[in-house]
Amino acid sequence: MHLIVPFAGVMSEAGRAAARELALPHLARALDGMALQWLAAPAGADPQEPELSLTPPHEHVRALAWGMTVTDGQVPWAALEAARLSLPGAGAGSHAGSEARSDAGSIKAWGRLTPAHWQLGTEQITMLAPQLLALDSVASAAFLEAVRPLFETEGFELHATEAGHWLASHPVLADLPCASLDRVVGRNVDLWLPADPRARLVRRLQNEVQMFLHTHPLNEDRERRGALPVNSFWLDGCGVAPAAQGDAGLALSATVVEDDRLRAPALNEDWFAWSRAFAQLDEGPIAQALQAAGEGQSFKLSLCGERQACILTPRPPTAWQRLRTAWRRPPMTAVHRLLEAL
Repeated sequence: MHLIVPFAGVMSEAGRAAARELALPHLARALDGMALQWLAAPAGADPQEPELSLTPPHEHVRALAWGMTVTDGQVPWAALEAARLSLPGAGAGSHAGSEARSDAGSIKAWGRLTPAHWQLGTEQITMLAPQLLALDSVASAAFLEAVRPLFETEGFELHATEAGHWLASHPVLADLPCASLDRVVGRNVDLWLPADPRARLVRRLQNEVQMFLHTHPLNEDRERRGALPVNSFWLDGCGVAPAAQGDAGLALSATVVEDDRLRAPALNEDWFAWSRAFAQLDEGPIAQALQAAGEGQSFKLSLCGERQACILTPRPPTAWQRLRTAWRRPPMTAVHRLLEAL
Protein backbone atom coordinates (compact mmCIF):
# COMPACT_ATOMS: atom_id res chain seq x y z
CA MET A 1 0.00 0.00 0.00
CA HIS A 2 1.15 3.54 -0.78
CA LEU A 3 -0.62 6.29 1.20
CA ILE A 4 -0.24 9.80 -0.26
CA VAL A 5 -1.14 12.77 1.96
CA PRO A 6 -1.37 16.16 0.16
CA PHE A 7 -1.02 19.45 2.07
CA ALA A 8 0.73 17.93 5.07
CA GLY A 9 2.96 20.99 4.93
CA VAL A 10 1.84 24.53 4.06
CA MET A 11 3.40 27.90 3.25
CA SER A 12 1.01 30.07 5.27
CA GLU A 13 2.59 31.42 8.44
CA ALA A 14 -0.65 30.78 10.34
CA GLY A 15 -0.70 27.24 8.98
CA ARG A 16 2.90 26.63 9.98
CA ALA A 17 2.11 27.89 13.47
CA ALA A 18 -0.78 25.42 13.62
CA ALA A 19 1.54 22.62 12.50
CA ARG A 20 3.91 23.35 15.38
CA GLU A 21 1.05 22.65 17.81
CA LEU A 22 0.08 19.29 16.32
CA ALA A 23 0.25 16.12 18.40
CA LEU A 24 0.63 13.19 16.00
CA PRO A 25 1.94 10.23 18.00
CA HIS A 26 1.57 7.64 15.26
CA LEU A 27 3.40 9.78 12.73
CA ALA A 28 6.11 10.39 15.32
CA ARG A 29 6.50 6.64 15.76
CA ALA A 30 6.60 6.17 11.99
CA LEU A 31 9.44 8.71 11.70
CA ASP A 32 11.26 6.92 14.49
CA GLY A 33 11.26 3.57 12.72
CA MET A 34 11.06 4.18 8.96
CA ALA A 35 13.50 5.26 6.28
CA LEU A 36 12.91 8.75 4.89
CA GLN A 37 13.58 9.83 1.30
CA TRP A 38 13.09 13.35 -0.05
CA LEU A 39 11.64 13.66 -3.54
CA ALA A 40 13.53 15.85 -5.99
CA ALA A 41 11.68 18.65 -7.82
CA PRO A 42 10.09 17.62 -11.13
CA ALA A 43 12.10 18.11 -14.31
CA GLY A 44 11.92 21.71 -15.49
CA ALA A 45 11.10 23.17 -12.07
CA ASP A 46 13.45 25.52 -10.24
CA PRO A 47 14.89 23.54 -7.29
CA GLN A 48 15.64 26.83 -5.53
CA GLU A 49 11.95 27.81 -5.50
CA PRO A 50 10.02 24.50 -5.37
CA GLU A 51 6.90 26.27 -4.13
CA LEU A 52 6.63 27.83 -7.60
CA SER A 53 6.61 24.53 -9.48
CA LEU A 54 3.53 24.10 -11.67
CA THR A 55 3.12 20.50 -10.49
CA PRO A 56 2.67 20.34 -6.71
CA PRO A 57 4.48 17.61 -4.79
CA HIS A 58 1.42 15.40 -4.25
CA GLU A 59 0.71 15.29 -7.99
CA HIS A 60 4.38 14.53 -8.62
CA VAL A 61 4.24 11.58 -6.20
CA ARG A 62 0.95 10.37 -7.67
CA ALA A 63 2.34 10.47 -11.21
CA LEU A 64 5.43 8.51 -10.16
CA ALA A 65 3.15 5.94 -8.51
CA TRP A 66 1.47 5.57 -11.91
CA GLY A 67 4.86 4.92 -13.47
CA MET A 68 5.04 8.21 -15.33
CA THR A 69 8.04 10.44 -15.97
CA VAL A 70 7.20 13.90 -14.66
CA THR A 71 7.94 17.18 -16.41
CA ASP A 72 6.78 20.23 -14.49
CA GLY A 73 3.25 21.28 -15.42
CA GLN A 74 2.87 18.54 -18.03
CA VAL A 75 1.25 15.59 -16.26
CA PRO A 76 -1.60 14.44 -18.58
CA TRP A 77 -4.33 13.89 -16.00
CA ALA A 78 -7.05 14.90 -18.48
CA ALA A 79 -5.90 12.36 -21.08
CA LEU A 80 -5.88 9.59 -18.47
CA GLU A 81 -9.40 10.52 -17.39
CA ALA A 82 -10.58 10.69 -21.01
CA ALA A 83 -9.18 7.20 -21.59
CA ARG A 84 -10.89 5.91 -18.45
CA LEU A 85 -14.18 7.34 -19.77
CA SER A 86 -13.50 5.81 -23.21
CA LEU A 87 -13.90 9.14 -25.00
CA PRO A 88 -13.13 9.16 -28.75
CA GLY A 89 -9.42 9.41 -29.49
CA ALA A 90 -8.46 9.00 -25.84
CA GLY A 91 -6.07 6.08 -26.13
CA ALA A 92 -2.46 6.15 -25.03
CA GLY A 93 0.08 7.60 -27.44
CA SER A 94 3.78 6.99 -27.87
CA HIS A 95 4.46 10.70 -27.57
CA ALA A 96 2.75 14.07 -27.66
CA GLY A 97 3.82 17.30 -29.29
CA SER A 98 3.02 18.33 -32.84
CA GLU A 99 2.09 14.80 -33.88
CA ALA A 100 -0.76 14.61 -31.36
CA ARG A 101 -3.65 15.15 -33.77
CA SER A 102 -7.32 15.70 -33.06
CA ASP A 103 -8.86 14.35 -36.26
CA ALA A 104 -11.09 11.28 -36.12
CA GLY A 105 -9.35 8.05 -35.22
CA SER A 106 -6.10 9.65 -33.99
CA ILE A 107 -4.72 10.03 -30.49
CA LYS A 108 -5.75 13.40 -29.06
CA ALA A 109 -4.19 15.84 -26.64
CA TRP A 110 -6.43 16.68 -23.69
CA GLY A 111 -6.80 19.29 -20.97
CA ARG A 112 -9.01 19.63 -17.91
CA LEU A 113 -11.19 22.75 -17.68
CA THR A 114 -12.58 23.61 -14.25
CA PRO A 115 -15.43 26.17 -14.05
CA ALA A 116 -14.30 28.89 -11.69
CA HIS A 117 -15.05 32.20 -10.02
CA TRP A 118 -12.33 34.78 -10.35
CA GLN A 119 -12.71 37.48 -7.69
CA LEU A 120 -11.55 40.97 -8.63
CA GLY A 121 -9.66 42.68 -5.81
CA THR A 122 -8.00 46.06 -5.55
CA GLU A 123 -4.58 44.70 -6.55
CA GLN A 124 -5.11 41.24 -7.99
CA ILE A 125 -7.55 38.66 -9.33
CA THR A 126 -7.97 35.68 -7.02
CA MET A 127 -9.46 32.32 -7.91
CA LEU A 128 -11.87 31.06 -5.26
CA ALA A 129 -12.08 27.36 -4.47
CA PRO A 130 -14.31 25.70 -7.11
CA GLN A 131 -16.21 23.95 -4.30
CA LEU A 132 -17.64 27.34 -3.30
CA LEU A 133 -19.60 27.37 -6.57
CA ALA A 134 -21.46 24.23 -5.43
CA LEU A 135 -21.90 23.16 -9.05
CA ASP A 136 -23.37 19.71 -9.51
CA SER A 137 -22.79 17.80 -12.74
CA VAL A 138 -26.07 19.08 -14.24
CA ALA A 139 -25.27 22.75 -13.58
CA SER A 140 -21.70 22.29 -14.79
CA ALA A 141 -22.96 20.70 -18.02
CA ALA A 142 -25.34 23.63 -18.53
CA PHE A 143 -22.46 26.10 -18.38
CA LEU A 144 -20.46 23.92 -20.75
CA GLU A 145 -23.26 24.00 -23.31
CA ALA A 146 -23.44 27.78 -22.94
CA VAL A 147 -19.76 28.31 -23.75
CA ARG A 148 -19.33 25.38 -26.14
CA PRO A 149 -19.61 27.52 -29.34
CA LEU A 150 -16.71 29.72 -28.19
CA PHE A 151 -14.47 26.66 -28.00
CA GLU A 152 -15.75 24.76 -31.01
CA THR A 153 -15.11 27.68 -33.35
CA GLU A 154 -11.44 27.33 -32.33
CA GLY A 155 -11.37 23.59 -32.99
CA PHE A 156 -11.84 22.35 -29.43
CA GLU A 157 -13.98 19.36 -28.50
CA LEU A 158 -15.60 19.53 -25.06
CA HIS A 159 -17.01 16.78 -22.85
CA ALA A 160 -18.81 17.14 -19.53
CA THR A 161 -17.92 14.79 -16.65
CA GLU A 162 -19.78 13.60 -13.59
CA ALA A 163 -17.05 15.21 -11.49
CA GLY A 164 -18.24 18.66 -12.62
CA HIS A 165 -15.26 19.68 -14.73
CA TRP A 166 -14.89 19.50 -18.50
CA LEU A 167 -12.44 17.61 -20.69
CA ALA A 168 -11.21 19.40 -23.79
CA SER A 169 -9.23 18.06 -26.74
CA HIS A 170 -7.16 20.22 -29.10
CA PRO A 171 -3.64 19.94 -30.61
CA VAL A 172 -2.51 23.03 -28.70
CA LEU A 173 -2.91 21.09 -25.44
CA ALA A 174 -0.07 18.68 -26.24
CA ASP A 175 2.87 19.32 -23.90
CA LEU A 176 1.36 22.64 -22.77
CA PRO A 177 2.73 23.49 -19.28
CA CYS A 178 -0.06 24.55 -16.92
CA ALA A 179 -0.19 25.16 -13.19
CA SER A 180 -2.22 22.65 -11.22
CA LEU A 181 -5.54 23.92 -9.91
CA ASP A 182 -4.24 23.27 -6.38
CA ARG A 183 -1.50 25.84 -6.99
CA VAL A 184 -3.94 28.59 -7.96
CA VAL A 185 -6.87 28.36 -5.55
CA GLY A 186 -6.90 31.37 -3.21
CA ARG A 187 -4.01 33.03 -5.01
CA ASN A 188 -3.26 35.66 -7.62
CA VAL A 189 -4.30 34.20 -10.96
CA ASP A 190 -1.80 36.29 -12.95
CA LEU A 191 1.16 34.59 -11.28
CA TRP A 192 0.07 31.19 -12.58
CA LEU A 193 -1.28 31.90 -16.05
CA PRO A 194 0.72 30.02 -18.72
CA ALA A 195 3.57 32.02 -20.22
CA ASP A 196 4.02 29.57 -23.09
CA PRO A 197 3.18 31.27 -26.46
CA ARG A 198 0.91 28.33 -27.27
CA ALA A 199 -1.31 29.39 -24.37
CA ARG A 200 -2.39 32.62 -26.09
CA LEU A 201 -5.46 30.87 -27.48
CA VAL A 202 -6.40 29.68 -23.99
CA ARG A 203 -5.91 33.17 -22.55
CA ARG A 204 -8.13 34.63 -25.24
CA LEU A 205 -10.82 32.04 -24.54
CA GLN A 206 -10.68 32.88 -20.84
CA ASN A 207 -11.36 36.53 -21.70
CA GLU A 208 -14.19 35.61 -24.08
CA VAL A 209 -15.79 33.31 -21.52
CA GLN A 210 -15.62 36.05 -18.87
CA MET A 211 -17.38 38.54 -21.13
CA PHE A 212 -19.92 36.02 -22.39
CA LEU A 213 -20.94 34.80 -18.94
CA HIS A 214 -21.03 38.25 -17.34
CA THR A 215 -24.73 38.78 -18.08
CA HIS A 216 -25.70 35.23 -19.00
CA PRO A 217 -29.10 34.01 -17.69
CA LEU A 218 -27.41 31.10 -15.92
CA ASN A 219 -25.40 33.53 -13.82
CA GLU A 220 -28.31 35.93 -13.36
CA ASP A 221 -30.26 33.03 -11.88
CA ARG A 222 -27.34 32.14 -9.59
CA GLU A 223 -26.99 35.71 -8.37
CA ARG A 224 -30.71 35.89 -7.59
CA ARG A 225 -30.19 32.84 -5.39
CA GLY A 226 -27.16 34.38 -3.72
CA ALA A 227 -24.74 31.96 -5.40
CA LEU A 228 -21.37 32.93 -6.85
CA PRO A 229 -21.38 33.40 -10.63
CA VAL A 230 -19.23 31.24 -12.89
CA ASN A 231 -17.04 33.76 -14.69
CA SER A 232 -14.00 31.85 -15.94
CA PHE A 233 -12.24 28.48 -16.03
CA TRP A 234 -8.85 27.01 -15.20
CA LEU A 235 -6.92 24.73 -17.52
CA ASP A 236 -4.52 22.06 -16.26
CA GLY A 237 -3.53 18.42 -16.70
CA CYS A 238 -2.66 18.81 -20.39
CA GLY A 239 -1.06 16.26 -22.68
CA VAL A 240 -1.44 12.84 -24.28
CA ALA A 241 -1.83 9.65 -22.26
CA PRO A 242 1.61 7.99 -22.06
CA ALA A 243 2.09 4.70 -23.86
CA ALA A 244 3.20 3.00 -20.66
CA GLN A 245 -0.30 3.35 -19.26
CA GLY A 246 -1.95 1.50 -22.14
CA ASP A 247 -5.66 1.69 -22.88
CA ALA A 248 -6.62 -0.55 -19.97
CA GLY A 249 -6.02 -0.33 -16.26
CA LEU A 250 -5.91 3.46 -16.24
CA ALA A 251 -7.72 3.68 -12.91
CA LEU A 252 -5.41 4.40 -10.01
CA SER A 253 -4.15 1.14 -8.56
CA ALA A 254 -6.00 -0.02 -5.45
CA THR A 255 -2.63 -0.17 -3.71
CA VAL A 256 -2.19 3.61 -4.03
CA VAL A 257 -4.49 5.67 -1.81
CA GLU A 258 -4.55 9.48 -1.80
CA ASP A 259 -6.14 10.81 1.39
CA ASP A 260 -7.06 14.42 0.62
CA ARG A 261 -8.82 15.39 3.85
CA LEU A 262 -6.24 18.15 4.45
CA ARG A 263 -6.75 19.76 1.03
CA ALA A 264 -9.97 21.75 1.57
CA PRO A 265 -9.06 23.24 4.97
CA ALA A 266 -5.56 24.11 3.73
CA LEU A 267 -6.85 25.86 0.61
CA ASN A 268 -9.51 27.65 2.70
CA GLU A 269 -6.89 28.50 5.36
CA ASP A 270 -9.08 26.99 8.07
CA TRP A 271 -6.27 25.87 10.33
CA PHE A 272 -8.52 24.62 13.12
CA ALA A 273 -10.19 22.24 10.65
CA TRP A 274 -6.79 21.35 9.15
CA SER A 275 -5.37 20.46 12.57
CA ARG A 276 -8.42 18.40 13.45
CA ALA A 277 -8.27 16.56 10.11
CA PHE A 278 -4.56 15.85 10.62
CA ALA A 279 -5.28 14.36 14.06
CA GLN A 280 -7.95 12.12 12.50
CA LEU A 281 -5.51 11.10 9.78
CA ASP A 282 -2.95 10.18 12.43
CA GLU A 283 -5.44 8.11 14.41
CA GLY A 284 -6.81 6.42 11.30
CA PRO A 285 -4.82 5.67 8.12
CA ILE A 286 -1.37 6.46 9.53
CA ALA A 287 -1.95 4.28 12.60
CA GLN A 288 -3.28 1.47 10.41
CA ALA A 289 -0.33 1.77 8.06
CA LEU A 290 2.11 1.72 10.95
CA GLN A 291 0.50 -1.45 12.25
CA ALA A 292 0.68 -3.04 8.79
CA ALA A 293 4.35 -2.11 8.53
CA GLY A 294 4.96 -3.67 11.94
CA GLU A 295 3.44 -6.89 10.66
CA GLY A 296 5.90 -6.96 7.80
CA GLN A 297 3.56 -5.75 5.07
CA SER A 298 4.94 -3.63 2.24
CA PHE A 299 4.05 0.02 2.76
CA LYS A 300 4.92 3.58 1.73
CA LEU A 301 3.75 6.84 3.27
CA SER A 302 4.24 10.01 1.21
CA LEU A 303 3.80 13.29 3.09
CA CYS A 304 3.46 16.16 0.64
CA GLY A 305 3.61 19.88 1.26
CA GLU A 306 3.68 22.87 -1.06
CA ARG A 307 7.44 22.67 -1.58
CA GLN A 308 8.55 19.11 -1.12
CA ALA A 309 7.45 15.54 -0.49
CA CYS A 310 9.06 12.89 1.65
CA ILE A 311 8.49 9.17 1.31
CA LEU A 312 8.63 6.90 4.38
CA THR A 313 9.27 3.18 3.98
CA PRO A 314 9.68 0.52 6.68
CA ARG A 315 13.13 -0.68 7.60
CA PRO A 316 14.00 -3.67 9.80
CA PRO A 317 14.47 -2.46 13.39
CA THR A 318 17.71 -3.10 15.21
CA ALA A 319 17.68 -4.84 18.58
CA TRP A 320 18.22 -1.46 20.25
CA GLN A 321 15.30 0.09 18.35
CA ARG A 322 13.01 -2.78 19.39
CA LEU A 323 14.01 -2.31 23.03
CA ARG A 324 13.64 1.47 22.82
CA THR A 325 10.22 1.24 21.17
CA ALA A 326 8.94 -0.88 24.04
CA TRP A 327 9.20 1.99 26.52
CA ARG A 328 10.00 5.23 24.72
CA ARG A 329 7.45 7.67 23.33
CA PRO A 330 9.03 9.39 20.30
CA PRO A 331 9.20 13.19 20.67
CA MET A 332 7.10 15.42 18.42
CA THR A 333 10.13 17.56 17.57
CA ALA A 334 11.02 15.45 14.54
CA VAL A 335 7.44 15.63 13.25
CA HIS A 336 7.35 19.41 13.54
CA ARG A 337 10.70 19.76 11.76
CA LEU A 338 9.52 17.49 8.96
CA LEU A 339 6.24 19.34 8.43
CA GLU A 340 8.10 22.65 8.46
CA ALA A 341 10.42 21.38 5.71
CA LEU A 342 7.51 20.33 3.50
